[in-house]
Amino acid sequence: SLITVADADTVRIWDMGKGALELSIDHLKGARILAVSPDGEVLAVGLQNKTIELRRVQDGELLRTLSGHTDWVRSLDFSPDGQKLASGAFDATARLWDVASGELIHTLSGHQSSVLGVAFSPDGTTLATGSVDRSVRLWDVMTGMPVKVLVGHTAFVYSVAYSPDGKVIASGAGDNTIRLWDVTSM
Repeated sequence: SLITVADADTVRIWDMGKGALELSIDHLKGARILAVSPDGEVLAVGLQNKTIELRRVQDGELLRTLSGHTDWVRSLDFSPDGQKLASGAFDATARLWDVASGELIHTLSGHQSSVLGVAFSPDGTTLATGSVDRSVRLWDVMTGMPVKVLVGHTAFVYSVAYSPDGKVIASGAGDNTIRLWDVTSM
């Protein structure tokens, strides 16, 4: 399946084999970003109204709504085991959520401006965040405490990603660069 967000209020799930629309979830009021759980069962949708909706991929049913951000949700990522969801928002925070209960686990504060990218390490122990403040921050998922601040970009950091082995973080920024950070020495 391919899942898309369109027109800021519709999520569509496509059957790639048939090239046909399987499901349309309408009237989401400002859908901006989405993520799918590793098992393909849960869809997280970040909304302009500062909430995140968790929906069942199979039929689009609303499972729960996560509230806590004070501005638009801009980025989402599920932990590798699918038990946690990270969100980044224009409120300069990242948040860690328990997917099963919808409870907030940690609010990660430290960026000076909007958090545009979030990514879990492959082992799920660290979260990387990228921000308008031009930094990449690493966080301990268990404690919610900062681990390291990576600086070097001269413009907004739009995205962060871990290599499959977890040894390198890639960050993409508005300064037209992609930086590769060796995290094995940190």
